[in-house]
Amino acid sequence: MRWYRRPGILLFDPRPSDPRPAGWFRFTAPGGLRGMTIAAHGSVRAWADGEELDLARIRKRDDGGWEYEAKAKEPFARSVRAAIRVEEERGFYGGAAIAEPVALHCEGGLIEAGDWSRIDGLAYYSGGVWYRKTVTLDAARIRKGTVLDLGGISASAEVHVNGKLAGIRVAPPWRIDVSDLIRAGENRIEVLVYNTLANHYGTIPTRYRGSPVSGLLGPVRIVHEGREALEGAGGD
Repeated sequence: MRWYRRPGILLFDPRPSDPRPAGWFRFTAPGGLRGMTIAAHGSVRAWADGEELDLARIRKRDDGGWEYEAKAKEPFARSVRAAIRVEEERGFYGGAAIAEPVALHCEGGLIEAGDWSRIDGLAYYSGGVWYRKTVTLDAARIRKGTVLDLGGISASAEVHVNGKLAGIRVAPPWRIDVSDLIRAGENRIEVLVYNTLANHYGTIPTRYRGSPVSGLLGPVRIVHEGREALEGAGGD
């Protein structure tokens, strides 16, 4: 593609009669969204959960497009539907109007147990996610043989209970004895889950593929001698 980003190359315009060509791009953003960076060939507006985001044009790019920063008034705790509208420059229609992948800026948010690759904004993310939840147990449930059953994991899990490492699992069974770490009253349970490179490989040409299923799949339970003591399906 020797023509790509070369000055002086005439652009092909298949929509010359359209006075104001515009394109819409919609996706699901993960929890904690507070803004996004958008590189586009044209004027941009952006929304999240139906709320229009504050937008600033930051700089002119060397490919002729512009970089924009969109910010929410407050971060969105849970996953939201996002939309971007671009009034496209001539010859930059459809996907060509977005010059780079949209960068999502997030902080801690809420996510249910399940496959995070089903969330558009995390579909190609390879890395780690923390799940945190505080549960309250009475003294009758604090016994030897108390086990945290994570249900399903893809692909590894590091578990902390009340600030102490309970164990690491890289294969089933996804169960960890937490008898010595839990206590009567509030207990902070934290699970760090890493997926594989299969998600990242979905963005590049490669012969290496794999299942994109990722995350704490659940159901998550605290069990004692095979009897269920508590269930929790989410975290933050």
